[in-house]
Amino acid sequence: MSYEEALKKAQSLGFAEANPSFDVEGKDAAQKLVILASLAFNARLKDEIFTWGITKINKHDLDYAAELGYKIKLLAIAKMQTVR
Repeated sequence: MSYEEALKKAQSLGFAEANPSFDVEGKDAAQKLVILASLAFNARLKDEIFTWGITKINKHDLDYAAELGYKIKLLAIAKMQTVR
């Protein structure tokens, strides 16, 4: 199915907002990550979170992932790092 069809389906199922830009670009996940990581690490985090949304994924990426037996998912990951 095309990106547009998948987005409409996700919106109808409640997985994406009417304006999906925060959902598909990873900004919503990044904002939640800042909150959760600040609680988990007991630290104040900067809002400078790198994001790479699903709009940058193309059919070649999906085909290659399927060939390897993988699926592509939007993830939000944080790790603690000591700053010197």
